[in-house]
Amino acid sequence: MECTITTVGVGSELLDQVIDLWSPNRKTLGFFPRGAFEEYAGRGGIVGARAGDSLLGYVAFRETDHWIVIVHLCVAPPGRKQGVARALIKWLRSEHQLARGMKLSCRRDFEAHRIWPRFGFRAAGERAAKAEGEQIIEWRLDFRSEAELFDWSAAQRRRRLRVGIDQNVFLDLYGADDVVRRDHESEILLADWLSTEVELFVTDETFNEISQMNASDAERQRLRACADRHRRPHCEAQAFEDRSAELQTLLPPEAVAGSGADVRHLARAVVGGFACFLTRDDAILETASQIEDRYGLRVLRPLELALDIDQLLRAEEYAPRRLAGTLHKARRATSQDLDDLEPSFRESSSGERRTDFERTLRACLDDPKGTRLEICSDPDGAKAALIATASDETSLRIRMLRVTRDRIAPTLLRYQIERMIRRSAQSGLACVRISDRFLSSDGKTAAAEAGFLPVGEEWIKIQLHGFHTPEELGERAESAFRTLAGDVPKLDLSAAEHLFRPAKIRGAQLPCFIIPIRPTWAALLFEERMAQELLFGARPDLVFSPEFAYYRAAQPRGVRAPARVLWYVSQGQEAVSGFSGRMMVRAYSRIDEVMVGKPKELFRRFKRLGIYEWDDVFETAKKDLNREIMAIRCVDTELLPHPIPWDELQKYFQAHLGAGNPLVSAVEIPESLFETLYLRSFQGSTA
Repeated sequence: MECTITTVGVGSELLDQVIDLWSPNRKTLGFFPRGAFEEYAGRGGIVGARAGDSLLGYVAFRETDHWIVIVHLCVAPPGRKQGVARALIKWLRSEHQLARGMKLSCRRDFEAHRIWPRFGFRAAGERAAKAEGEQIIEWRLDFRSEAELFDWSAAQRRRRLRVGIDQNVFLDLYGADDVVRRDHESEILLADWLSTEVELFVTDETFNEISQMNASDAERQRLRACADRHRRPHCEAQAFEDRSAELQTLLPPEAVAGSGADVRHLARAVVGGFACFLTRDDAILETASQIEDRYGLRVLRPLELALDIDQLLRAEEYAPRRLAGTLHKARRATSQDLDDLEPSFRESSSGERRTDFERTLRACLDDPKGTRLEICSDPDGAKAALIATASDETSLRIRMLRVTRDRIAPTLLRYQIERMIRRSAQSGLACVRISDRFLSSDGKTAAAEAGFLPVGEEWIKIQLHGFHTPEELGERAESAFRTLAGDVPKLDLSAAEHLFRPAKIRGAQLPCFIIPIRPTWAALLFEERMAQELLFGARPDLVFSPEFAYYRAAQPRGVRAPARVLWYVSQGQEAVSGFSGRMMVRAYSRIDEVMVGKPKELFRRFKRLGIYEWDDVFETAKKDLNREIMAIRCVDTELLPHPIPWDELQKYFQAHLGAGNPLVSAVEIPESLFETLYLRSFQGSTA
């Protein structure tokens, strides 16, 4: 059957047809409210197959970690066994050729379970479903050959998000209709595609509230059995009492009134270290921002969790905002520190014994000229990180990479790894090696995300330069690994620019932009010395973050993702004492995401990345809550060694485009000009 594949937009008649097709199939597809359909459509995440004006089928999907994750694939009866599902899969693949592949979750007892092998998917894993006795199969379709594909799924496997639920949400999921009034919004938490990313926790207060319910003995017993399926957090008694007392003053009176169960649920969620706490209680939701600012706990509605799942997962792994006040200074370790370091930094979970830890420390301390052993501490003197590094003619070797075992560990590891990468690049070294035999699982995940590959017992990041075709870059990388490591790991060339940065792929067909940025923000985002010494003191959460969000006016809307951007620091009107980098192209980033929306929505989404406070975002929207602005999320940021001044930049514009450009807003440039400017920044002035 011939069909036309089209993207389904918000407000279109086709979106209504998509929802009408989902409705009779919701038992298999799972609950998905209209707001979720509209959110996915707004992101370009729903594609339909139609014949004339009739919808034959649709696929809803999201992109995460360079994978296309299929949430729904649904075909109407007239389109079944007519090639409609295959056409939708083929379209996804053709439109996302740089992705690593596609994946999805499907119950084994569903009829659709049998179709995935026909489309080339393989069964990659199996786990228990929410329905008792049933199994969920994870299906994957790799876009790269086994020879090309480094197993990022193992290296970057994320822990599931730890999410607490209050009593209302618990009863939405498990309560009997004749006992409680259930809200269908919470049903989305039972969707198979979400269960791979989230683990739902109850608290001890769940059991206390069940015991107080006006229900039959059998119903209370059934609910206790449902609660027992979930894990509960351990809560140290004094910490629980302290948080309960604090929340009594933080929450509005209506949330504190009555039995106080809401306060105790929240207190246990805070002490238990949850990433999120789900509730439908408006009184608690009104104080969500205060709770997050004070405790780092996101309080959300169930639907908000489902729609923002990728951002929430990423926030657990990388949230530089959390480093505020965490690091104060670094000093060299001495033999007197030996006994104090072991309780905080020995990796017993990786099999490290006390004798192993002491042997490695003493080896570092016995080599003061060749090895630098640093202790990073917070303003109160508490130890936060322990790093040992050594250099030779080609490599920076990280002999130890340890951080304290708490919720900021993933972010702190990423910060320290990026710091070492920059130190290596500034020294002109060819690679960075992590040779810590007891590197934690969080450390391995952070290393993989930063572009390190496992070779033997080490993790190695090769640093290449210049512009190359994918084939040339692969050959150079293989040669470098063979020379420096004696072995060549599997390489995923779809991620080559990230793996081998600062090298770039020639002919990548990525849009290229020059975007002007005010000196104040440039000093925060790019100028490490300025950010440290002049503006915020030692605030590592505001010091050269390789990932950040930049806010600007919504118009013009030409900026899109993925793309490359060169940052031009404008003249600006504000005074930034000692800053001499105005009217120059000073940095490069890769644009990973562009969103246009209301200021509160965007700030909530990108708050984890620090830099901007609410007042700054509100000012960008000209203090209008309803004015749309643009957020640009950037990664792999590099400082350019030789900035390009205004006069020289205009000469390049003249030579390549036939006219200068005032750079009052974002400007799209051809790839040839981008390559010329980027190479010039490494060679010095040639114009």
